[in-house]
Amino acid sequence: MLTKLTTHIQKNFHNNLIDYTSNLLFILLFTLIFGQENLLPIVALSVGFLMFPKINFGVKDSVLTLTNLLLFPLGGIVSQLPHDRPLGLFFVYAGFTFLILLLTAKPIVFQYSIPYLINFLFCQATPVESSNALNRIVCLVVGSIVLSVMATKSTKKQPLSNSQLTLKEQITRSLTHPFYLFKMTLSVSIAMTIAILLHAPKPLWISIVAMSLTEIHFSETVKKTRERIIGTTFGVIVFYLFLVKLIPTPYAIVFILTVGFISYFLVDYQHKTVVNSIAAMNASLVIFPSGISIANRFIGLFIGIVIAMIVAMIGHVLQKLIIR
Repeated sequence: MLTKLTTHIQKNFHNNLIDYTSNLLFILLFTLIFGQENLLPIVALSVGFLMFPKINFGVKDSVLTLTNLLLFPLGGIVSQLPHDRPLGLFFVYAGFTFLILLLTAKPIVFQYSIPYLINFLFCQATPVESSNALNRIVCLVVGSIVLSVMATKSTKKQPLSNSQLTLKEQITRSLTHPFYLFKMTLSVSIAMTIAILLHAPKPLWISIVAMSLTEIHFSETVKKTRERIIGTTFGVIVFYLFLVKLIPTPYAIVFILTVGFISYFLVDYQHKTVVNSIAAMNASLVIFPSGISIANRFIGLFIGIVIAMIVAMIGHVLQKLIIR
């Protein structure tokens, strides 16, 4: 197993180093231009920065460009809606989440929808002042254009395929998994609404859990839930030992950057959860003491799991009843 791991690292080190460095520069450049308050939406764009030039989603370039220009900025706009009527927002959030999935649910294996979903979640969890709202939208529009140009000009997209679906054909393809669309829409919109109702200090820690645990099959949700619990727990332990007890604050960024690079070699969801937990809690130290950050992490995990599991069970029962 160790030999296999060593071979994997040696084989992918050069490419991963290029990806990591270029992605980091993308984030730094956009943050420098559009401000620290847009860091999370920029991170969402950076996911597309890595994905779009490499993956052939089987749609026309014009469809991908339209999808980028529609979903990224609209996610920023919808997330800026005031939170004084959370029950009304539930339907708005559900409608926009369904739109994302309608355009990008397939191919599921390549996680086409992920950059758009996390952009929506990130923006909703970190709304900006009205005076900075236009700057955020401009950031997302510029990012969408950059990603679209990179995707259309790329000659390295895999898998090689002649399939170039129109917008209508892509929507039809996405609708082949109606129960997945239903469950994801419900999970995301419920999680966002509950975070607002609870005045959660870190709403993203609820919504991102609910989103990431929602899968096509109930058994997959159960499996990912178990892995999420283990990964988060281990991440909290590493965070506390290294970033709270052992490593002085000025050097924490070196540790975070190192762990971030290591994550490029990880495949398992459980291992990636460890890295995400460490980075998220370290960032939260700007606002909360370590003890409160850890408590918030586990509270968000628990609420997100409950939402994902309930929605998964509802979907499972409905699917059994309808198919039967």
